[in-house]
Amino acid sequence: TQYNKTLLYQTCDVAGLLQNGENCLSVQLAEGWWRANATYSGESWNYYGDRNSLLAKLVVTYSDGNEDAIVTDPETWEYTDESPVIYGSLFQGEVYDATVQPQRWKPAAEVPPEHHVATNGGGNRPKVNDYSGFKLVKQLGQTVQPFDTLTAVAVEEARPKVFVYDMGQNMVGVPRISLPETAKGQQIVFR
Repeated sequence: TQYNKTLLYQTCDVAGLLQNGENCLSVQLAEGWWRANATYSGESWNYYGDRNSLLAKLVVTYSDGNEDAIVTDPETWEYTDESPVIYGSLFQGEVYDATVQPQRWKPAAEVPPEHHVATNGGGNRPKVNDYSGFKLVKQLGQTVQPFDTLTAVAVEEARPKVFVYDMGQNMVGVPRISLPETAKGQQIVFR
């Protein structure tokens, strides 16, 4: 979608995740097309915005049919920029630090779409600071779902400490790798 015209939202049933007592709704945001580098060249950033933001509503339906809605609100919500995901980009990949745990929470703030975007329209950059026709639309089709788990058919040590995993087919996925003898703070690079 072109975000200044259409932004898709998703709905999820989280009833199975709730427990008696206090619950916390946590959302992790990445750059996506909103503000990430949109090419491999490294020169096209922030087509639509220069910061991530969240618009969310949690609808709680009680056994008697009554409902409460909890919505994102700068008065009651907090955020942190501390996360194990230090950096996440469509083209530049992800930097993940398992030793980082969120500790400093800050009051949330409203982020209006205007005045936070690339407005020069020069080069390959579109001028996208007009949100007057903006619409929230329920996502069409299903969200991404896992449909298979693959195990590497071969592993080759291409050079010392560099391993190539052959999955037996072209695929897109998230690796699940166990490294039991890894020392805390040890850096591991996946490409």
